[in-house]
Amino acid sequence: MNQQDTAHRHDQQHHVAEPAASYDPTPYVDVRQQAVDRLRRMAVNLAFHAWEQRFSDRLCPHALAYLYLHHDQRPGFWKLTAAWQLWLDRPEVRVLPQLLFDLHHQFAPRAVGNGFDIREELSVNRDERMPANPADTTFIGLGVVSLDTESGPWELIQRRACTAMDVPSRMWIVLTDGTLIAAQQLGRKGFNKLVVESTDLLDCRTAPARFEWMMDNPNNPLRDREEHRDVVRWARELSDTLSQADNSRLDALRQAAAAKARKPGAWR
Repeated sequence: MNQQDTAHRHDQQHHVAEPAASYDPTPYVDVRQQAVDRLRRMAVNLAFHAWEQRFSDRLCPHALAYLYLHHDQRPGFWKLTAAWQLWLDRPEVRVLPQLLFDLHHQFAPRAVGNGFDIREELSVNRDERMPANPADTTFIGLGVVSLDTESGPWELIQRRACTAMDVPSRMWIVLTDGTLIAAQQLGRKGFNKLVVESTDLLDCRTAPARFEWMMDNPNNPLRDREEHRDVVRWARELSDTLSQADNSRLDALRQAAAAKARKPGAWR
């Protein structure tokens, strides 16, 4: 699929977009901060469980987070929750860009029509505080975690590590408003520091960031760097597919609710 088609599909998606006029950036910055915090917790959990299971029922060193929004108790704000997918380690899921490519092409044909519920089809679990009513949540992006880092592949890292705290990780977040975030969770030798880079704001006066971050360099953008290029490309494609599937799911729910309301004897 060419870049023009991809850009057109981005334009057609229903997503949380920032208004062009003067606006309060706080709710949007808050969502991005929640996404970073959620992926960081997921990266820590993946490192711990992959380390503990390195000799039995070995886990794939990659995981996906499906990010959802629902209304928060704070007026004008949203709450972010996640469902996630893990795999046992096997050759067909070991190479991260290939895994994202395969998932995109596997599920793209099913994203049209009535779509499907990503949480039922593609996840092994979800946050307990995610609303039970499927109509109350909206897919807003994809998070990717990997234990393959600049320090080396997972196979090498686990031989060098002494505990799970020694295991670094990498994270990518693709949101439906176009935001791209890349982060590294350094291991114990790096004092577990979180290094974050983003194409959009991650803090403002009314929502200060809880971590250090830098803005993406337009002269050397994240999407074009060799260490990110393939992961970002196919994470975006997969996120587009999942967003289309979720929009179709929500449209089908609304149509079903409208049809039920039109039945004789239904409350108007």
